[in-house]
Amino acid sequence: MTLPAVRNNRILTTDQVLYAEWLALPTMERSPRSKDAFAATIGVSPPTLYNWEKLPELWDHRDSILRQYGKDLVPLAMRVIKQSLQQTENRKVALDAARDVLSRFADPARTAKLIVTLQDMYRNPHETEQQFRESNPVEGVVQEIEDAAD
Repeated sequence: MTLPAVRNNRILTTDQVLYAEWLALPTMERSPRSKDAFAATIGVSPPTLYNWEKLPELWDHRDSILRQYGKDLVPLAMRVIKQSLQQTENRKVALDAARDVLSRFADPARTAKLIVTLQDMYRNPHETEQQFRESNPVEGVVQEIEDAAD
């Protein structure tokens, strides 16, 4: 369990924190699956959950969990970028996914050049895989980001 969000000197209760954490999960990973079942699990009524949803602190806490989850994906995105430089299979899909994670969650000052490079990478459809590998436009940026993450 993470620390509760605080706004206007109001701290979430333990049950509200649990609800925010439950809301942060992807729908198919939630257990129990429904809000009504979750309410029963923590011993409150479903209308109580709907009242909690009016609290900005609840959403602040859920959002902080989602931001942390995204930041945890940055090292994986960096590995995808490095692997895609060495492999041809599904390279564009992998690079697009890595670019998306980096643009949302990584430190913009460290990843801006890499993101621009990824966006430009496919503008020249005639560039061959060999030409791309020879130019290796992101190697230095990838190393810089990995060094900063350590």
